[in-house]
Amino acid sequence: MRQLFGCDDPRVLAAAVLHDTIEDTRTDYDDIAEEFGEEIAGWVAALTKNKTLPHDEREAAYARGLKEASWQVQLCKLADIHDNLSDSDTLQAKGVQKSLDNAQRYLDAIRAGIHKQALAAWELVHKFYEAKRLRSEPRA
Repeated sequence: MRQLFGCDDPRVLAAAVLHDTIEDTRTDYDDIAEEFGEEIAGWVAALTKNKTLPHDEREAAYARGLKEASWQVQLCKLADIHDNLSDSDTLQAKGVQKSLDNAQRYLDAIRAGIHKQALAAWELVHKFYEAKRLRSEPRA
């Protein structure tokens, strides 16, 4: 994220590294708060989907959260979107489309509530998304 967006705030970088921790491990909010502090734990929590909700409801709630999130959370999510789009080259067509669909949903949500500190990053990731989308379209 430092290279991509020019962000060198160690708190934001920590949240970016930890963004999937609650979702993908047995680590919870309290564990992160104890180790990294309440602020970073709050950002990580904002980047965590509520897996107790049905898929569509979970995605809608997550998108709303991104729209209302702090610029730090938005920046972390933009880095995650960029990373996921970068990885999409290794996926089958169905996986690429899912990655593009998710990226579009999250980009739209962030754009609706974008903070000025995240705008340049949003523009960079949106441009990357558009290039990926165009490359994935079937050729006539």
